[in-house]
Amino acid sequence: MTPHPNKLDHIALYVSDPERVAQYVQSPWKLEIDKVMWEHEHPDGLARAIREVIEDWPVPDRELLRKVTAPTLLICIEGDDIHPAELGRILHDLLPSSELLMFESEIALFQAIPSLVQRVGAFLTGND
Repeated sequence: MTPHPNKLDHIALYVSDPERVAQYVQSPWKLEIDKVMWEHEHPDGLARAIREVIEDWPVPDRELLRKVTAPTLLICIEGDDIHPAELGRILHDLLPSSELLMFESEIALFQAIPSLVQRVGAFLTGND
């Protein structure tokens, strides 16, 4: 199936990398995610994002996390460069009341959204 040329022209406005454009054609949801990410590169969006994390402080000793008793739901994707899956595994090991949902790819996560929404809803309402 060949995409409509106007659709490709529209996508090409966002990127000049032909491989990335091909990814958008194959997985249109990636374009929407990238648009949101690009908004954060805008000075206003970036400043807003920085203000939200400026109060965050690193845990001085990860072993302290073993004392956290609150239920924690960790959702990770293998190959995620920003939030490495290995970090999810480490946190799951350290947090005694954690549940780890690991997805093999972004596609797997997006395909699981219907069940994932139910799982997160049950977690948030305590019906798990």
